[in-house]
Amino acid sequence: MSEGIEMTEAKLLPGKPLAGKIQQGIRSEIEGFIKRGLEVPLFVALQVGGNAASRWYVGEQRKLASQLGIGFQEVPSRDTRL
Repeated sequence: MSEGIEMTEAKLLPGKPLAGKIQQGIRSEIEGFIKRGLEVPLFVALQVGGNAASRWYVGEQRKLASQLGIGFQEVPSRDTRL
């Protein structure tokens, strides 16, 4: 071990509750945008290629955007080299 480096015990973060708190904060911010007459943010996903894992991931992004009150747009790419 190098001098001056202090080892600490790793902490396990509770992922779902933490994600829920973050998502609630985002929803609150979006509601604030709407109340102030601002535009709702738009999440744009560039879909390159057509493999199943990529399609699933973009689908999950679409669901989360909907849950958060964020607009979503998928832009398919004609380039399928990836």
